[in-house]
Amino acid sequence: GVENLVNCQANGNDNTCQAQIAVDRFDKNLPINVTLPESTQPVSFNLAALTPPPQEGLTKQQRRQFSKAHAILMILGWLFFVPTGFLFARLGKDLFKEQTLFGMAVWFQIHRAANFMGVVCICTSMLCIFI
Repeated sequence: GVENLVNCQANGNDNTCQAQIAVDRFDKNLPINVTLPESTQPVSFNLAALTPPPQEGLTKQQRRQFSKAHAILMILGWLFFVPTGFLFARLGKDLFKEQTLFGMAVWFQIHRAANFMGVVCICTSMLCIFI
């Protein structure tokens, strides 16, 4: 029942007119009537026709978070866990000759755990970037 008038001035010779309305204050099914200066009949439409369709998939913020998770997991996997596993396999045999953990050599347990964590980080990172 309320009528809101919006005045619009023509822009030069191209006969275009721009008006800004805060559409978040109104119902999406609110009918809008636009009367052009050359016309006697108003053009009618609703706010739903002006709003863009909802975005499908992830938002920009979610994509950014997945990209950051991808980077962090790749750095952890390739620059921490894999080299740690390699170094314990290469040098740990001499450092932990007689020590065992759960019935196996300590160097092998650390080597296996570090490489396993590296593979988990890298696989999860790939999953993050493909999502």
